[in-house]
Amino acid sequence: VSIMTISGYELFEVHDFPFDRQLVHLDLFDFVWKPEKDSADYDLAMKVVSFKVRTTSMLPDWDTFPAVITPLNSMQEGTGPSNASRFTVTLRLQRRHRYFIVQVFMTTYLITSAYILPIIVPPSLASDRLALHGAGLLTLVAFKYGISEKLPTVPYTTFTDRYLTLQVIMLVTLALEAVVSFKLTDWGAISEDVMKIFELVLLFVVLIAWTSVFVFSAFFMKRTSWQAVLKDQTTEEMGELRGLEDGSAP
Repeated sequence: VSIMTISGYELFEVHDFPFDRQLVHLDLFDFVWKPEKDSADYDLAMKVVSFKVRTTSMLPDWDTFPAVITPLNSMQEGTGPSNASRFTVTLRLQRRHRYFIVQVFMTTYLITSAYILPIIVPPSLASDRLALHGAGLLTLVAFKYGISEKLPTVPYTTFTDRYLTLQVIMLVTLALEAVVSFKLTDWGAISEDVMKIFELVLLFVVLIAWTSVFVFSAFFMKRTSWQAVLKDQTTEEMGELRGLEDGSAP
């Protein structure tokens, strides 16, 4: 029985966080017969007929999938089974997203929904509406910074970043709408009754839209296929290698 310990680092792309899938490349496994354990030379290559990998994670926020094992020098002698001595192994990991759906997506959805309701306040009470929309905006920003330690710190936007940012933009837009509706009714361009009907319809449209976004994210969001993840990661690695060769990589 041989026990091997492998340590290293892998670059994870989290554009789809928390719905991301990751690949961990273990590169080359070369099975050989050595005269001694620590010898640099070997006598013969092993003929491995069966090679299985079981992936487990000690981190509760990751699900594991069967590893991808690729033989590099497969051969078959006579009528016996095929064998190989060199393999590449790729581990497949998938982030568990339920925690983020409940603690982040649902919480901010409820906060946004609560502070959207002031739309039905009459346009003449614009100051009260602005105060409520502003309070909701501050609540969302404070919540976002409060959970920042649980979110990935990367130089690009993730799915979660876009979700939270759109909610902030929504409240800012509603605050602007409150000012516009107040001015239009104050100038007499639109009657207050007509504006109330418009804003009631707007309330239902916005609530339905955000409810649909939340339900889609929580129950119907499809993850990127493993084939696409492998293709993207392979393309990035080839780009890094070309950058190292021509000296353009940092």
